[in-house]
Amino acid sequence: MTLRLEFLSDALLELDELRANALGFGEASLAKFESEIASALTRITTFPQSAPLVHRAVRRLTFPRTGAAVFYRVDQAAVVVVLATDSRRDPDVIAALLSTRK
Repeated sequence: MTLRLEFLSDALLELDELRANALGFGEASLAKFESEIASALTRITTFPQSAPLVHRAVRRLTFPRTGAAVFYRVDQAAVVVVLATDSRRDPDVIAALLSTRK
């Protein structure tokens, strides 16, 4: 069963920032980023438990080619992306952001 995909509004803004950063390296970089994100988001809606738990009920999916990561939780009928950021960001900052997101 495939779950619905939802985003917190902050996560959508963060994903747009990551896209803008990828575009800064050229159209080809943006296309690779978009492809990697689309594939990963499809995977987590089909296999929501496939990424490791990192903070309470939040899971992290990293994108090796770009260094980006999405943090998500699994609800009964949906995968909810709560944070999109650079995976190399300070772990304490990521934890603080996650603790403020519902």
